Amino acid sequence: MIKELLHRLFKSHAVAFASEQAVRNPYFNVTKFNNDIGDVNPSYPVEFIDVLKKLALINPDVSQTIQKISMLGNCGHKVELEGGSRAINAALQELNNLARNAFSHDAGLDGFINQQFRQICITGALCQETVIENQFTGVETVYQVPVKTIRFILKNNRFIPIQQVAGKNIELNPISFIYIPLFTDEDSPYALPPFLAALQYLMRQYEQWQNIDNLMQLWGLMGITWLKVHDGRYFNEAPNEYERRLQLKLQRYFNLFLKNMKKGIAVTGEDVDLSHHNISKAASDVSRIIEATEQQIASGLDIDPAMLGRTYSTTETYATVCYETLLGKISNMQRMIKRANERVYNLHLTMKNIPATAHIIFNDMHSLKYLDKIQAKKIEQEMAIQRRDAGIIDNNTLAHELGYQEAFKKSEESQVILNYNTSRGKYELLKECITIQPIFTQLSKKKHLAIV
Repeated sequence: MIKELLHRLFKSHAVAFASEQAVRNPYFNVTKFNNDIGDVNPSYPVEFIDVLKKLALINPDVSQTIQKISMLGNCGHKVELEGGSRAINAALQELNNLARNAFSHDAGLDGFINQQFRQICITGALCQETVIENQFTGVETVYQVPVKTIRFILKNNRFIPIQQVAGKNIELNPISFIYIPLFTDEDSPYALPPFLAALQYLMRQYEQWQNIDNLMQLWGLMGITWLKVHDGRYFNEAPNEYERRLQLKLQRYFNLFLKNMKKGIAVTGEDVDLSHHNISKAASDVSRIIEATEQQIASGLDIDPAMLGRTYSTTETYATVCYETLLGKISNMQRMIKRANERVYNLHLTMKNIPATAHIIFNDMHSLKYLDKIQAKKIEQEMAIQRRDAGIIDNNTLAHELGYQEAFKKSEESQVILNYNTSRGKYELLKECITIQPIFTQLSKKKHLAIV
């Protein structure tokens, strides 16, 4: 079945090329073509998504890659709220209720973020639906939509998503439905599964190990055993009877050998020759073939073999570079999850009539070069402060370079950070500000710091 799907994939590219040649035809009416052809087909068979889902369960390389991306990517997050003090307090309560109840099947928001990473890895898209309460008073629940059921139609030169369920086309609400692809072709709205390039070699690996298992059941790892049975034809025995008797006799010896070969016992008679041929020298060639297949799989999964436990004489420096590259890839997925969940949060706050805006901030992923990054950040801050002290930049520009909006802002509008406590499963309000003031005592004349 997989080979047929791969053939369909290459055939679809050939059809796309032919369509491109037709568009270049000066007598070809592009506008009429777009109006006549309403639905847009993906550039790959959608059955590949089901195959990748199964491989994510049974294949150790695919499963390990998804788990590593989810574990490193879901490193905790914060929510930044902008609004008045009363609005922020109301938003804190509503977001806690939303994070606790809207993702009930995934043990809260943490579990749902894991599912979002998994969906992006397998399908290449983040696809989810937000269910609104009956009275439009807020968000009731959020659930994932199967990506393979989503189709696009071309209407007024725009790609409109619909869902195909039981042969019916269901229109999707653009406010509550979210479809964010990781990568797409320039002329197609469909997301490209990132593991699709590894599918061919994953099937090759499956066939290789299936053949190796068959060989191990017959001959084990020691070698090949040759069993020869001698017998003569009886007097007045018909040729077909002689052939049938030989087949039954050979099958009987073969079954006895399979039964006792694991015990290390071989009993033969004068009519049986038993010889053994060692294949240990040829086993090294098989290991090199398997290693080459594993490297191609890792290349298709866009992860280094060192991250999957294959050393291949990998140095520590090279493994560090591969790890940092993986973190960069994961941060790209984090931005998709950030935009989708921000849309849900702000939609809920709008329906609750709370004038506040939420921004999700993922915590820094664990880096092997954390000390180097801190030292580089410290140098950047010191250089920015030196430019301010020299009069090159003002305080607002300094604050902007340090990652703040302004140097100091005092108004009714405030900006706070809500830290998501993973152990409690709720957002906690951090202190809005800490003012450090100098205090002088008349006795010691020493400078102290008081936090108010």
